[in-house]
Amino acid sequence: MRQRVVTGIVLAAIFLPLLWLPALYFSFVGALVLILCAFELLNMFKRTHVLDHWSSLLVYLATLAIYAATLAFYHQLLGGGAFLVIIGSIPVVLTLWKWLAKLPWRTLLSSFVVVLYIGLPIAALSHLQSRGVAVLVYVLLTVMLTDSFAYFVGLAIGKHKLSPSISPKKTVEGAVGGTLIAVPFASLFAVQTAILEGRPIAWVVLVGVIISITGQLGDLLASFLKRKHGIKDFSNLLPGHGVFMDRLDSTLLASFVFSVILLATEVL
Repeated sequence: MRQRVVTGIVLAAIFLPLLWLPALYFSFVGALVLILCAFELLNMFKRTHVLDHWSSLLVYLATLAIYAATLAFYHQLLGGGAFLVIIGSIPVVLTLWKWLAKLPWRTLLSSFVVVLYIGLPIAALSHLQSRGVAVLVYVLLTVMLTDSFAYFVGLAIGKHKLSPSISPKKTVEGAVGGTLIAVPFASLFAVQTAILEGRPIAWVVLVGVIISITGQLGDLLASFLKRKHGIKDFSNLLPGHGVFMDRLDSTLLASFVFSVILLATEVL
């Protein structure tokens, strides 16, 4: 536990200052993180089935393409029609490669998982940062508080397993308690920083609940993938931690959902 805390502090000292980079530079940081996350996921998939170097390269390129296209769409540099064409062409290209390289369907499915699971959410992270550091910090804070309080509540009063086959230590009481305690703090931060300005407090609380729950679902999804492929962490590079995927598992889905909420509320 001590090793994990020390490593976490070092990681925070290195990466937190990057949140204040100009949006363009942060998007390049996002692209680097995307490549490293894709690397970790591809290594995981290689444990159970063949994924050759050319197929891996194509997955990297497809993931970067969906990242760039999604960011361009967020910033209105790409129209909706063009965005859909690019997004739609990626599965077509991957499927054609599957037939040409005579790869199994499982490899194609793994490719889709990497492209969608990494490309869209990390684009959402960059989009949130471009709207203001406080917007991204709000998501990170909500996810972090939910995770921390879920752990302590589960430790104190947890009796009912949330998903024993996926994450045996998580409890229903911890999940509910984490959300109930984290959302008021996150909502206070949202009000003080005016990131949901003009919205009623009930809406702010509802958004906090959605982010908190999707963060926990993202954690469960990552746990499912790791358990299915027989690993504890996506990477063992850092002591007590994985590296990028293990740190971002809860944040990825939460960031994507919050980004969609923000875009939807601007249209409606």
